[in-house]
Amino acid sequence: MSYRALCEALLHGKPYLGPVLRAMQGPPERHRYFRPIVKLAAELLESPLTILEIGSWAGASAISWGTALRDLKVDGHITCVDPWLPYFDTQIDALPVYQEMNRAAESQLIYRLFQHNIAAAGLRDIIHVQRGSSEKVLPQLRDHDYAIVYIDGSHLYKDVLFDMAEAKRLLRDGGILCGDDLELESTQIDAAELTAALQNGQDFLFSAKAGRHYHPGVTAAVGEVIGAVSVWEGFWAIRFCQGRWEQITLPVQSVALPSHIAAFIRRIEGQIAGYRLFSEEGRFFAVSNDAPSEFVDECPVFHDFAPLIFVGSTLQEVIQKITEGMKKAAPDIFPQPRIIGRHRGFNIVKLKDSVYGLRQSIGEVDLSLGEHALLERYSEQDLVAGTSVDGIKARIDCVELSRDFHHVAQNIKDEIEALRNCARKPDWLDEVRASLQHQSVLLQQAVDQAERVGREYTMETAVNLKAEFSREIVHDREQTQKLVHGLERTQAKIEQIGDSSARALASLEEQIKRLGMRGLWRKWFSSNTGR
Repeated sequence: MSYRALCEALLHGKPYLGPVLRAMQGPPERHRYFRPIVKLAAELLESPLTILEIGSWAGASAISWGTALRDLKVDGHITCVDPWLPYFDTQIDALPVYQEMNRAAESQLIYRLFQHNIAAAGLRDIIHVQRGSSEKVLPQLRDHDYAIVYIDGSHLYKDVLFDMAEAKRLLRDGGILCGDDLELESTQIDAAELTAALQNGQDFLFSAKAGRHYHPGVTAAVGEVIGAVSVWEGFWAIRFCQGRWEQITLPVQSVALPSHIAAFIRRIEGQIAGYRLFSEEGRFFAVSNDAPSEFVDECPVFHDFAPLIFVGSTLQEVIQKITEGMKKAAPDIFPQPRIIGRHRGFNIVKLKDSVYGLRQSIGEVDLSLGEHALLERYSEQDLVAGTSVDGIKARIDCVELSRDFHHVAQNIKDEIEALRNCARKPDWLDEVRASLQHQSVLLQQAVDQAERVGREYTMETAVNLKAEFSREIVHDREQTQKLVHGLERTQAKIEQIGDSSARALASLEEQIKRLGMRGLWRKWFSSNTGR
């Protein structure tokens, strides 16, 4: 987190509501609703407009109330009630945020930051502090004295119940009760789940059934005391008029965030070409993924710091700077893939130190995904990766040879199936001979293919492959002759033809398996790739 922004705020006399001391509490978008609430109350009630705030922390909400009064020129003042003491049980709420908040309160730093922020915002004259717990302070306040009561203190169920009961007593007729942290209303969550959450005692947890995080103490207390309320992004409000609760409507479509909140919001706009895109206070900037988060927090983003940071008044301007920076400031950081050759229906592409073989029929491939992601996305029949052109070509040859073998095997299986079908025909023997001769031709084609592959790389490999396949061919021819003789001897026994064909199928399938046995494959592959 950035201490630079805190130091600048303290030195220049400006409010600080950044991550240090957890000064900003809750989603900042909720501060959009403070001004409409003040405007509505001013229309419904006579001045002065008094506001009671239960839970102030670093003063973000107090400043939102104060600036709304000042900007709308409404006479009024704000009473802030907060003990500024540690109150989280870190045995139950063990997340680091709760430990940080307890330390900030225990050291009194958060109270001192509250005082600084109120003074820096120029609101010291209309903000009055009642330091202490709501349980001790609220009973001392006069009945029906406040136009607005805002509850954002302890989120424990019993504490919220107490604050709401006191708020009802303290509100003027027609006044507005509002608060923070109502992410789910009680009707939006299963009753049994809510009861279990209250027994757990945690401040903030995830509802599996509702699919979002929420504060169970706030949800249960608001549902029990009031029921349905008006809610905008977790900020809730209700009007108390003549002993009844009435929901309200706010014109919030065009309401902007208060400037003291907007100054500390850094929005993520996306990513592009190794950069994270952000917007902050009307500026846009891109930060390289190579920059540590501490650098991003502490470095002012007012000027370019190429190639790590680019700044612009629009997102398009920043993207344009990234593009130009890739060419000028750091041309080697984002190299483009280049087609350096073609081989057997594959494009051979080089990117940095890697070489890829990409089957042309699969179209454009985004190599920036990285080798691991690419191999998960594409079949090894369509994409191969390595570090040398010769190695890639050899692997492409393996892929294509494998495809040829599978094609030969399928053709042989089709021929054997034809043998079975012709067993009942009178001229079955001639068809058997023709089929077996055709098989020999197919096997010889496979041998010729292996020889062509061998000539492209090493003669020794070709000789070895030819010898291996020649032995297989001799064996297959011997088997073929045996099968023919057997068929001739059993010509009168038609029913045995099916069994003989089955044996021929098994024998030939075994030969095909041996043609593609991993040992032979690896021998050829290692001799050509060196792997």
